[in-house]
Amino acid sequence: MLSFIAQRIVKGVVVLLAIIVLNFFLIRLAPGDPAIVMAGEAGAGDKVFVAQLREKFGLDRPLPEQLFVYVKGVLTFDLGFSFRQQAPVSKLILERLPATLLLTLSAFAISLPEATATVAPSDAKSSAVAWPMPELPPVTSAIFPASLIAHLPVTSQIL
Repeated sequence: MLSFIAQRIVKGVVVLLAIIVLNFFLIRLAPGDPAIVMAGEAGAGDKVFVAQLREKFGLDRPLPEQLFVYVKGVLTFDLGFSFRQQAPVSKLILERLPATLLLTLSAFAISLPEATATVAPSDAKSSAVAWPMPELPPVTSAIFPASLIAHLPVTSQIL
């Protein structure tokens, strides 16, 4: 049993590292130069400013070095600084965490009865609820119950 748990932990770590590396390369595959985009948002597109941005954000370093810095930052929860928001990314994530958890737990609570309903014809209540669900797209089956709850906020969080 202990070896099974150890195998699962090792596999989980490998998958997590693969996701981090894949995320790094997907960001780099986006069209355009990030320094030029940031310079455009700042209202200055001269080459000196773009070079300063590349140096500041490490975009002038070789790709393997950028990858190492990225993985190290993610593993140590140093997620960098948001140029657009002018704040540390960790702080921005923590500010939005309560709303994210509220949304996640609400969706879980709404979807749990649907997921656990049996389709047995002998159980009339669960059969009446579960029978039409496979016919509906997953988005519809998630939105429909949420639309019945009028007191949930639509555009902002109430806390």
